[in-house]
Amino acid sequence: FRMKNFINVIFAASIVLTSCENQGDLSVATAEDEYSSGRLQTAQAICDSLVLGSRFSDLSVDELCRLSLLTSRIAEQTDEDTNMALAAKCMQAAMNRNADSVMTFVHSLPADEQSRTLFVRQITQMIGNSCDPDTGEIVITAEPDSFPNYTD
Repeated sequence: FRMKNFINVIFAASIVLTSCENQGDLSVATAEDEYSSGRLQTAQAICDSLVLGSRFSDLSVDELCRLSLLTSRIAEQTDEDTNMALAAKCMQAAMNRNADSVMTFVHSLPADEQSRTLFVRQITQMIGNSCDPDTGEIVITAEPDSFPNYTD
């Protein structure tokens, strides 16, 4: 089943990349349009290309926020772990560039979209807080339970 999905995503990506060669670079708006039109695999392929491609560092804070939101929407329907990782990557890049702009973006969304975006932001902060600032390695520490242990 996963292999079939993988093949379908690769196929959709090749169609999108071929059809967009003459239309310039892929954009977040194109991915949003594809998602809105029910073409989930095509939207997924565009998002993958934007996040994993060489243009990622050129995306604006607004585009990164929109891409994070879109990949978190896609995660509800397919490949949750991978898409949430992509959403977190986009959010982290946006926060690193301009945290105030990210919050302005979040506050402009409807309530349900705000909660989704703030959830991704919280994941990003948790990942960022668990990294050693000198080495960048993830540091996991065990925290004692915050709830008292009530026994009879």
